[in-house]
Amino acid sequence: MLAANLLLADDDATAQYHFTSAQQSFVRLRRGETGQMPKPTHDMDSIWSPAEKMMVDSALSVSFIGSVETVKPKLAAFLAQHEPDELIVTANVYDQAARMRSLELTPELNLFTLQ
Repeated sequence: MLAANLLLADDDATAQYHFTSAQQSFVRLRRGETGQMPKPTHDMDSIWSPAEKMMVDSALSVSFIGSVETVKPKLAAFLAQHEPDELIVTANVYDQAARMRSLELTPELNLFTLQ
């Protein structure tokens, strides 16, 4: 069983924008800051330092973010490499409509045929 972040949107830019909530959350966690899930931002560079960016990129390295067309081949390669019996996915984002849209798009990945 493996777990991954999965955030789908109609286009890559929208998915990346909403994923900044999870990225900010990790920065805050490492800084020892508490609070609710932050709103997404168009400017992560104003929030994190280069070292924090490297840490977040590493911590969230098993993430599939983008449109169905972008994510599908990356997820297929991941599943082929690791051959999990199960895959648990999460979408830790601020915007509930974005989370619901991601879930609506998930069946288009045809996860059962990716392996």
